[in-house]
Amino acid sequence: SLVPKAPLPSMVLKCGDDELLDLLGGWLLVPSKGKRQSLAASLSHDFVRGADLTRAKTGPLTQSGDEQTSLEHTEEVLPPTAPRQGRKRLEDRSSKAVHKTTLWKLNEGGNLKDPTQYLRRDMWIADNGSLCYFSLKEDKRLVLLDSHLFTSSTLAPCPQAARQPAFVLTTTPEHEKEDQTPDEHIFACESEDDYSKWVRAYESLKMEVMG
Repeated sequence: SLVPKAPLPSMVLKCGDDELLDLLGGWLLVPSKGKRQSLAASLSHDFVRGADLTRAKTGPLTQSGDEQTSLEHTEEVLPPTAPRQGRKRLEDRSSKAVHKTTLWKLNEGGNLKDPTQYLRRDMWIADNGSLCYFSLKEDKRLVLLDSHLFTSSTLAPCPQAARQPAFVLTTTPEHEKEDQTPDEHIFACESEDDYSKWVRAYESLKMEVMG
């Protein structure tokens, strides 16, 4: 397809649900047939799996008698989910990107061995040394890691990740407490070539900072 990405209505873009936007823009409404997910496969997406589902009390398959009466007093919720907590990020105001591709980013707190826990993102290293991405939810460029966090981080392969080739960025917060562990950000590349380019771009930036 000559269309780079499917256009979404502005009302959908402003819905405030990053997982819904990823399901639509990254799974179902993908112009490329090879990258588009089927409806069956999309049932494993976080947005669908985390939906607040309840068993209907009425309908063609409802049970009768004592069993139906008992169902009227019990409601099965599938499954319980932790509340989503958004994080306010700064807008990227850099003038250009030093390196830019598409990466699979593991959800914060997600299971790295579950491929459905990764969201596809347009990501880049900005000329100011920050790691940035494009937010479908906010329809603008945002900073994931500022230049201080990104350039002081460490990069290593992540063979345990469900999507490969993958790497992990380990960052240490500016005001680290003694009992505070470093943050880990896991990303997977589309190909080995992309992986090599990201590593080279990262190492080049580190060398430039060390000067």
